[in-house]
Amino acid sequence: MQSGRTYLLAGGGTGGHLYPGIAVAHALRSAEPEARVIFLTTNRDLDADLVSREGFEQIPQPVRPFAGNPLRWPTFWNAWRASVRQAARAIHKSAAAAVLGLGGYAAGPPVVAAKYAGVRRAILNPDAVPGRANRFLARRVQAVFLQWEASRRHFTPAVECRTVGCPIRAAFRNADRQRGLSRFGLDAAKRTLLVTGASQGARTINEALQRVWPRFARARADWQLLHLTGHRDEAATRSAYERAGAADSATVVGFTHEMADALAAADIVISRAGASTLAELT
Repeated sequence: MQSGRTYLLAGGGTGGHLYPGIAVAHALRSAEPEARVIFLTTNRDLDADLVSREGFEQIPQPVRPFAGNPLRWPTFWNAWRASVRQAARAIHKSAAAAVLGLGGYAAGPPVVAAKYAGVRRAILNPDAVPGRANRFLARRVQAVFLQWEASRRHFTPAVECRTVGCPIRAAFRNADRQRGLSRFGLDAAKRTLLVTGASQGARTINEALQRVWPRFARARADWQLLHLTGHRDEAATRSAYERAGAADSATVVGFTHEMADALAAADIVISRAGASTLAELT
Protein backbone atom coordinates (compact mmCIF):
# COMPACT_ATOMS: atom_id res chain seq x y z
CA MET A 1 0.00 0.00 0.00
CA GLN A 2 1.21 3.50 -0.89
CA SER A 3 2.15 5.29 2.34
CA GLY A 4 3.72 8.48 0.99
CA ARG A 5 2.24 11.57 -0.55
CA THR A 6 1.28 11.74 -4.23
CA TYR A 7 2.49 14.45 -6.60
CA LEU A 8 1.16 15.06 -10.10
CA LEU A 9 3.50 16.53 -12.73
CA ALA A 10 1.75 17.84 -15.82
CA GLY A 11 3.24 18.49 -19.23
CA GLY A 12 4.95 16.81 -22.13
CA GLY A 13 5.20 16.67 -25.88
CA THR A 14 8.91 17.47 -25.90
CA GLY A 15 11.97 16.58 -23.89
CA GLY A 16 12.25 20.25 -22.95
CA HIS A 17 9.04 19.97 -20.97
CA LEU A 18 9.54 16.48 -19.58
CA TYR A 19 13.20 16.35 -18.61
CA PRO A 20 12.96 19.09 -15.92
CA GLY A 21 9.91 17.27 -14.59
CA ILE A 22 11.81 14.00 -14.46
CA ALA A 23 14.54 15.78 -12.49
CA VAL A 24 11.92 17.08 -10.06
CA ALA A 25 10.37 13.62 -9.76
CA HIS A 26 13.69 12.05 -8.81
CA ALA A 27 14.35 14.86 -6.31
CA LEU A 28 10.96 14.21 -4.72
CA ARG A 29 11.74 10.51 -4.49
CA SER A 30 15.09 11.33 -2.90
CA ALA A 31 13.48 13.63 -0.33
CA GLU A 32 10.46 11.36 0.22
CA PRO A 33 11.29 7.75 -0.70
CA GLU A 34 7.65 6.70 -0.29
CA ALA A 35 6.35 9.45 -2.57
CA ARG A 36 4.22 8.52 -5.56
CA VAL A 37 4.80 10.59 -8.69
CA ILE A 38 2.37 10.52 -11.62
CA PHE A 39 2.95 12.31 -14.92
CA LEU A 40 -0.05 13.63 -16.85
CA THR A 41 1.28 14.03 -20.38
CA THR A 42 0.33 14.26 -24.02
CA ASN A 43 -0.37 11.03 -25.88
CA ARG A 44 2.84 11.24 -27.90
CA ASP A 45 5.10 8.21 -27.98
CA LEU A 46 8.01 10.31 -26.69
CA ASP A 47 6.20 10.98 -23.43
CA ALA A 48 5.50 7.30 -22.78
CA ASP A 49 9.10 6.42 -23.64
CA LEU A 50 10.71 8.99 -21.34
CA VAL A 51 8.38 8.52 -18.38
CA SER A 52 8.33 4.70 -18.42
CA ARG A 53 12.09 4.59 -18.80
CA GLU A 54 12.42 6.49 -15.52
CA GLY A 55 10.00 4.19 -13.72
CA PHE A 56 7.18 6.67 -13.09
CA GLU A 57 3.46 6.33 -13.70
CA GLN A 58 1.93 8.09 -16.68
CA ILE A 59 -1.58 9.17 -17.61
CA PRO A 60 -1.81 10.30 -21.26
CA GLN A 61 -4.28 13.13 -21.82
CA PRO A 62 -6.45 13.75 -24.90
CA VAL A 63 -5.67 17.50 -24.64
CA ARG A 64 -4.58 19.23 -27.84
CA PRO A 65 -2.77 22.52 -28.49
CA PHE A 66 -4.94 25.56 -29.01
CA ALA A 67 -5.64 26.14 -32.70
CA GLY A 68 -5.87 29.55 -34.30
CA ASN A 69 -8.42 28.29 -36.83
CA PRO A 70 -11.93 28.78 -35.35
CA LEU A 71 -13.10 25.64 -37.15
CA ARG A 72 -10.85 23.62 -34.85
CA TRP A 73 -12.01 25.24 -31.61
CA PRO A 74 -14.79 22.70 -30.90
CA THR A 75 -12.23 19.85 -31.11
CA PHE A 76 -9.89 21.74 -28.81
CA TRP A 77 -12.58 22.47 -26.22
CA ASN A 78 -13.90 18.92 -26.21
CA ALA A 79 -10.38 17.58 -25.62
CA TRP A 80 -9.74 20.26 -22.98
CA ARG A 81 -12.87 19.44 -20.99
CA ALA A 82 -12.19 15.71 -21.19
CA SER A 83 -8.65 16.30 -19.93
CA VAL A 84 -9.81 18.50 -17.02
CA ARG A 85 -12.28 15.78 -15.98
CA GLN A 86 -9.57 13.13 -16.28
CA ALA A 87 -7.17 15.22 -14.18
CA ALA A 88 -9.87 15.86 -11.57
CA ARG A 89 -10.41 12.10 -11.24
CA ALA A 90 -6.66 11.52 -10.88
CA ILE A 91 -6.40 14.22 -8.21
CA HIS A 92 -9.32 12.78 -6.27
CA LYS A 93 -8.31 9.13 -6.59
CA SER A 94 -4.68 9.73 -5.64
CA ALA A 95 -5.42 12.37 -2.98
CA ALA A 96 -2.69 14.43 -4.64
CA ALA A 97 -0.73 16.72 -2.34
CA ALA A 98 0.31 19.08 -5.14
CA VAL A 99 0.32 19.57 -8.90
CA LEU A 100 3.27 21.02 -10.82
CA GLY A 101 2.79 22.21 -14.39
CA LEU A 102 5.85 21.69 -16.56
CA GLY A 103 4.90 24.06 -19.36
CA GLY A 104 3.10 23.54 -22.65
CA TYR A 105 -0.53 22.82 -23.39
CA ALA A 106 -0.55 19.49 -21.49
CA ALA A 107 0.07 21.34 -18.23
CA GLY A 108 -3.20 23.24 -18.49
CA PRO A 109 -5.97 20.80 -17.55
CA PRO A 110 -4.30 19.32 -14.43
CA VAL A 111 -3.40 22.74 -13.06
CA VAL A 112 -6.94 24.03 -13.67
CA ALA A 113 -8.40 20.88 -12.10
CA ALA A 114 -6.12 21.37 -9.08
CA LYS A 115 -7.43 24.91 -8.65
CA TYR A 116 -11.04 23.65 -8.69
CA ALA A 117 -10.10 20.97 -6.15
CA GLY A 118 -8.25 23.36 -3.85
CA VAL A 119 -4.99 21.43 -4.23
CA ARG A 120 -1.62 23.19 -4.01
CA ARG A 121 -0.31 24.01 -7.48
CA ALA A 122 2.60 25.71 -9.19
CA ILE A 123 4.20 25.89 -12.62
CA LEU A 124 7.78 25.62 -13.78
CA ASN A 125 8.81 28.31 -16.27
CA PRO A 126 12.33 27.60 -17.58
CA ASP A 127 11.92 29.76 -20.70
CA ALA A 128 13.11 33.35 -20.69
CA VAL A 129 9.81 34.41 -22.25
CA PRO A 130 6.85 32.41 -20.94
CA GLY A 131 4.70 30.62 -23.46
CA ARG A 132 0.96 30.96 -23.91
CA ALA A 133 0.11 28.12 -21.50
CA ASN A 134 2.21 29.48 -18.64
CA ARG A 135 0.88 33.00 -19.12
CA PHE A 136 -2.63 31.57 -18.83
CA LEU A 137 -1.82 29.38 -15.82
CA ALA A 138 0.21 31.94 -13.87
CA ARG A 139 -2.98 33.56 -12.53
CA ARG A 140 -4.25 30.18 -11.35
CA VAL A 141 -1.28 28.92 -9.31
CA GLN A 142 0.32 29.77 -5.99
CA ALA A 143 3.87 30.00 -7.36
CA VAL A 144 5.76 30.27 -10.64
CA PHE A 145 9.27 28.84 -10.54
CA LEU A 146 11.58 30.70 -12.91
CA GLN A 147 14.90 29.76 -14.42
CA TRP A 148 15.75 33.39 -15.20
CA GLU A 149 15.14 36.44 -13.05
CA ALA A 150 14.49 38.40 -16.26
CA SER A 151 11.34 36.34 -16.81
CA ARG A 152 9.67 38.00 -13.84
CA ARG A 153 8.77 41.09 -15.87
CA HIS A 154 6.48 39.01 -18.11
CA PHE A 155 4.17 38.28 -15.17
CA THR A 156 1.99 40.69 -13.24
CA PRO A 157 3.11 41.80 -9.76
CA ALA A 158 0.30 39.73 -8.26
CA VAL A 159 1.95 36.50 -9.46
CA GLU A 160 4.28 34.89 -6.91
CA CYS A 161 7.53 34.29 -8.83
CA ARG A 162 10.59 32.53 -7.44
CA THR A 163 13.85 32.26 -9.35
CA VAL A 164 15.24 28.78 -8.74
CA GLY A 165 16.97 27.81 -12.00
CA CYS A 166 16.02 24.83 -14.16
CA PRO A 167 16.07 21.31 -12.69
CA ILE A 168 18.44 18.92 -14.48
CA ARG A 169 18.91 15.20 -14.10
CA ALA A 170 21.64 13.80 -11.85
CA ALA A 171 23.30 12.19 -14.89
CA PHE A 172 24.71 15.58 -15.86
CA ARG A 173 26.64 15.76 -12.61
CA ASN A 174 28.14 12.33 -13.23
CA ALA A 175 28.85 12.53 -16.96
CA ASP A 176 32.16 11.16 -18.17
CA ARG A 177 34.03 12.07 -21.37
CA GLN A 178 35.57 8.64 -21.95
CA ARG A 179 32.23 6.94 -21.38
CA GLY A 180 30.62 9.31 -23.83
CA LEU A 181 33.25 8.71 -26.52
CA SER A 182 32.88 4.97 -26.08
CA ARG A 183 29.08 5.06 -26.04
CA PHE A 184 28.87 6.82 -29.39
CA GLY A 185 31.81 5.05 -31.01
CA LEU A 186 33.93 8.21 -31.27
CA ASP A 187 37.69 8.48 -31.71
CA ALA A 188 39.41 9.66 -28.51
CA ALA A 189 42.28 11.06 -30.58
CA LYS A 190 40.01 13.54 -32.37
CA ARG A 191 38.15 16.62 -31.20
CA THR A 192 34.37 16.34 -31.24
CA LEU A 193 31.70 18.72 -32.47
CA LEU A 194 28.26 17.95 -31.06
CA VAL A 195 25.29 19.33 -32.96
CA THR A 196 21.80 18.98 -31.52
CA GLY A 197 18.37 20.42 -32.14
CA ALA A 198 17.00 18.99 -28.86
CA SER A 199 14.68 15.99 -28.64
CA GLN A 200 12.78 16.68 -31.86
CA GLY A 201 15.74 17.97 -33.85
CA ALA A 202 15.96 21.18 -35.84
CA ARG A 203 15.66 20.92 -39.61
CA THR A 204 17.38 24.23 -40.32
CA ILE A 205 20.42 23.17 -38.28
CA ASN A 206 20.41 19.72 -39.88
CA GLU A 207 20.30 21.08 -43.42
CA ALA A 208 23.03 23.61 -42.67
CA LEU A 209 25.35 20.91 -41.30
CA GLN A 210 24.69 18.69 -44.30
CA ARG A 211 26.18 21.46 -46.45
CA VAL A 212 28.94 22.66 -44.13
CA TRP A 213 30.31 19.56 -42.45
CA PRO A 214 31.71 17.75 -45.54
CA ARG A 215 33.81 20.82 -46.44
CA PHE A 216 34.98 21.26 -42.87
CA ALA A 217 35.85 17.56 -42.51
CA ARG A 218 38.01 17.63 -45.63
CA ALA A 219 39.94 20.59 -44.26
CA ARG A 220 40.15 19.39 -40.64
CA ALA A 221 40.67 15.64 -40.38
CA ASP A 222 41.38 16.00 -36.67
CA TRP A 223 37.67 16.68 -35.97
CA GLN A 224 34.64 14.38 -35.84
CA LEU A 225 30.93 15.11 -35.69
CA LEU A 226 28.26 13.73 -33.39
CA HIS A 227 25.00 14.91 -34.95
CA LEU A 228 21.74 14.43 -33.03
CA THR A 229 19.18 15.07 -35.75
CA GLY A 230 15.82 14.04 -34.33
CA HIS A 231 14.16 10.94 -35.79
CA ARG A 232 12.52 12.88 -38.60
CA ASP A 233 15.79 13.87 -40.30
CA GLU A 234 18.04 11.00 -39.25
CA ALA A 235 17.98 9.00 -42.50
CA ALA A 236 18.21 12.05 -44.76
CA THR A 237 21.16 13.46 -42.84
CA ARG A 238 23.04 10.18 -42.86
CA SER A 239 22.45 9.85 -46.61
CA ALA A 240 23.68 13.40 -47.22
CA TYR A 241 26.97 12.69 -45.45
CA GLU A 242 27.38 9.44 -47.38
CA ARG A 243 26.85 11.18 -50.72
CA ALA A 244 29.36 13.85 -49.74
CA GLY A 245 31.97 11.30 -48.69
CA ALA A 246 31.85 12.48 -45.08
CA ALA A 247 30.20 9.45 -43.47
CA ASP A 248 33.41 8.27 -41.79
CA SER A 249 33.75 11.52 -39.84
CA ALA A 250 30.09 11.90 -38.87
CA THR A 251 28.10 9.87 -36.35
CA VAL A 252 24.39 10.46 -36.89
CA VAL A 253 21.93 9.64 -34.09
CA GLY A 254 18.21 10.36 -34.24
CA PHE A 255 17.71 10.58 -30.49
CA THR A 256 19.60 9.58 -27.36
CA HIS A 257 18.64 9.17 -23.74
CA GLU A 258 22.31 9.65 -22.87
CA MET A 259 22.57 13.38 -23.48
CA ALA A 260 24.83 13.87 -20.48
CA ASP A 261 27.49 11.61 -21.99
CA ALA A 262 27.06 13.24 -25.41
CA LEU A 263 27.81 16.66 -23.89
CA ALA A 264 30.74 15.26 -21.92
CA ALA A 265 32.28 13.86 -25.11
CA ALA A 266 32.06 17.20 -26.93
CA ASP A 267 34.71 19.90 -27.30
CA ILE A 268 32.26 22.31 -28.94
CA VAL A 269 28.45 22.23 -29.01
CA ILE A 270 26.15 23.80 -31.58
CA SER A 271 22.59 23.73 -30.30
CA ARG A 272 19.24 25.41 -30.23
CA ALA A 273 19.04 27.69 -27.21
CA GLY A 274 16.25 25.74 -25.52
CA ALA A 275 15.74 26.38 -21.81
CA SER A 276 16.56 22.82 -20.73
CA THR A 277 19.54 22.60 -23.05
CA LEU A 278 21.02 25.80 -21.65
CA ALA A 279 20.66 24.45 -18.13
CA GLU A 280 22.28 21.16 -19.12
CA LEU A 281 25.16 22.92 -20.86
CA THR A 282 25.95 25.11 -17.87
